[in-house]
Amino acid sequence: MGVDPQTLIEAELFSYAPGAFTGARSEGATGKFEQACGGSLFLDEIGDMPLALQGRLLRVLQERQLTPLGSMRSVTVDVALMCATHRDLLAMIEAGSFREDLYYRLNGLVVKLPPLRERSDLPVLIERPLGQFAGPPALQLAQDVVQLFARYDWPGNLRQLASVLRTAALMADDSRIIGREHLSGSPCLSCALQRN
Repeated sequence: MGVDPQTLIEAELFSYAPGAFTGARSEGATGKFEQACGGSLFLDEIGDMPLALQGRLLRVLQERQLTPLGSMRSVTVDVALMCATHRDLLAMIEAGSFREDLYYRLNGLVVKLPPLRERSDLPVLIERPLGQFAGPPALQLAQDVVQLFARYDWPGNLRQLASVLRTAALMADDSRIIGREHLSGSPCLSCALQRN
């Protein structure tokens, strides 16, 4: 019988004692909070955290202590926590799927990043990955590709952009200029290419 995903997430975050669950390491494991003690921990997609784990997280943040899964001992943790989400947490609070007390506990400094389609620094965001995907001289986009990218909606945001650029860099092979023909490997842009 397998272990439920919530238990695995809990073990990954808050540590576990030897034999805490089926398939656990015989020596136990140190979770992310203990590993980050004295430093910072980034939790991506906090809006996807199950309610039961939200309560556990809230207790750890308030008490600055955690009890590893399957253990009786408490461990003191000092962690600066940063979280990210694409979800509307206030709407989730209204729907009862995100704890209001956790929201206010986490809600210190909030940085809202606009979607890629609303950003004015797209050329800068393109330049860095292009430099990473190919050695000198750096790859460049053909002017019609620059215009296509500027008009495209980018529903997948930066992850989609990075994926498109990585695929195009591979398709470009020895060419130092990425043209429309190098974007054919990206199904996301296929419709946009056909329309323009």
